[in-house]
Amino acid sequence: MKKWIIWAVIFYVHALFLLYKGIDRIEGYNMNEYATSLNQHAFVGGDAYNYIINANIQTAFFVMAGAFFIAGTMMIIGGSIIKTIREVKEESTVREAA
Repeated sequence: MKKWIIWAVIFYVHALFLLYKGIDRIEGYNMNEYATSLNQHAFVGGDAYNYIINANIQTAFFVMAGAFFIAGTMMIIGGSIIKTIREVKEESTVREAA
């Protein structure tokens, strides 16, 4: 069961990282017309196009974060089911031996 929980924690941490990257994509956007070295997450000259591009990338980050969160939850559920099956098998072998 411990290895399932460790994997679940890894998936949850990765989901939080991807969630942060998605939020940073829009909140960290900066388009400066005169000093291009200050641009952050700016790809083309227009603000609307940059917002569309960043929104698509942000959606991808959020979808991946959701997938990793679901995978982490499935690890915990799968580990619990496997643990329960092993306990039932051990109980049945003890009953048969007695």
